[in-house]
Amino acid sequence: MSIRKVKISETEFRWEVSVRVDGRSSKRLRRRFEKRSDADAFQAEFKNKQRELKNADYGIRSFEETTFGEEAQYWLERQGLRFSPGHEKRARNILDEILPKFGKFTPNQLHPDRLTRFQSEQLAQGLAPATVNRKTDVVMAILNFSLRHRRIPFHPAAGFRKLPEVREDMKFWERNEAEAFLEFAAAKYPEGSPDRWFYVVYLLALNTGLRAGEIWGLQAQDIAQGGELLHIRRRWDLISWDFKPPKGKKSRYVPCNEELRRELERLVREGKLSSEQTIFRSQAGTPVCQDNFYDRIFKKDVAEAKVKEIRFHDLRHTATTLMIAEGLDIKTVQEICGHKDISTTMKYVHLLGDSIRRAASRFCVKPKNPTLSPAAPVHETGLKLVVSN
Repeated sequence: MSIRKVKISETEFRWEVSVRVDGRSSKRLRRRFEKRSDADAFQAEFKNKQRELKNADYGIRSFEETTFGEEAQYWLERQGLRFSPGHEKRARNILDEILPKFGKFTPNQLHPDRLTRFQSEQLAQGLAPATVNRKTDVVMAILNFSLRHRRIPFHPAAGFRKLPEVREDMKFWERNEAEAFLEFAAAKYPEGSPDRWFYVVYLLALNTGLRAGEIWGLQAQDIAQGGELLHIRRRWDLISWDFKPPKGKKSRYVPCNEELRRELERLVREGKLSSEQTIFRSQAGTPVCQDNFYDRIFKKDVAEAKVKEIRFHDLRHTATTLMIAEGLDIKTVQEICGHKDISTTMKYVHLLGDSIRRAASRFCVKPKNPTLSPAAPVHETGLKLVVSN
């Protein structure tokens, strides 16, 4: 546990507290403060909290010896040490709503049937599936945490399924819009700016098609093969506030062009990052909270750049469609994007239908010395391009 002075810019400094969450081999937690007194206070509070947790008796032998409310409190006390202030606030807001309903239940009473009925009740109140899923995600995170810490004998909600979310139509930028946005971001966050990493996030998303969690989970050690590849082997999960395997559970490599490699290596070098530190970090030293980044940074930048309004996830759609439009074969795009099923990648071909038809009018490969004379009739072959939706 230590406190050090960190230079943010030529005129700005922060006091950084560095602590181990749960012993020598556990993950390191960092928080930054403007005043040394605030850093000292945080360090003292953290030590007291760890001492209280260590001395507490949490021996649980059966479901009947605890309640979901007690497990939620345990989750906040232990896992909450890793949360950003914003994430902790959201988690507490959800718990304030669900604990009056579930708090006195023993954990085994939170079985799939009960959670499914809760989903139905929430939908009947007019809530969106995504909103309901965020609430049940918190319930599942608490139960998962209790199981990992052997506080409950098994997971009572195993097999529970989230609601399917009705996605908006996939949006994406054309190449000229993507380039205009990057030009705007490069000018707004120039080299040497403490916020240059905002531009690098956009550059990374538009050149690789990474998901948001994969971007925030990227570590210095993931710059591989001399910087030509990025090894994608984890994602940062907003609900559990921890690293998880990529979607699909399989690691993969994505290409890293010269411009992107140069920017990423500069962030690692200037930030003096260790191999296991995430490249993109909040001022507190934690991985980035996607909701905060979207609301406070991305939406404003899109509006100021005067480009078509899209979601952050649509940067992934943009990258994928541009890869296909540039001629990368479908199988390669599938591997880069981490699509489990090729049919998912084919949806982007459907999005590019008009572009592909325009290419057909300009692109033609034919025999150098055709055997048919110009006057010979040409018959339809019946061959068509079929795109699976």
